[in-house]
Amino acid sequence: MLAVAAGCTDPRARPVPPTVDLSFAPGTVAHSPGDLAGALYAYDADGLAAVRLALLSSDSTLTLDSALDLPDAFELNHSIHFHVPPGVAVGTALKVIGRAEDLVGFVAADTAVFLVQDTVSAAPPAPSPSRRKPL
Repeated sequence: MLAVAAGCTDPRARPVPPTVDLSFAPGTVAHSPGDLAGALYAYDADGLAAVRLALLSSDSTLTLDSALDLPDAFELNHSIHFHVPPGVAVGTALKVIGRAEDLVGFVAADTAVFLVQDTVSAAPPAPSPSRRKPL
């Protein structure tokens, strides 16, 4: 009976999902065209099997997804830099998703959402010189 009690008090932690953290500078806003820059951190004591980063727009016009290289099997620090193309409408939600899977099979994700605040239009074409002859 004593052996059973000792087995139940094993101090080892049970497997848990990976830690995933997206971070952006305070006051980060989205512009079209523009850039979203931040960082992704992922960690798992059992080892990371896969880490993905995605940017999805609420109107489905923008979908970016990438698998990240894992130089260290346990921890990843990755700079985020997404270019938001011209033409994304004001008020469109841009969802950034960081997702990690560990070697045990647990999955965790962190999400950040930004609304496009303004759209910078392309400069109007330069006026063409007049071809009229002076009088």
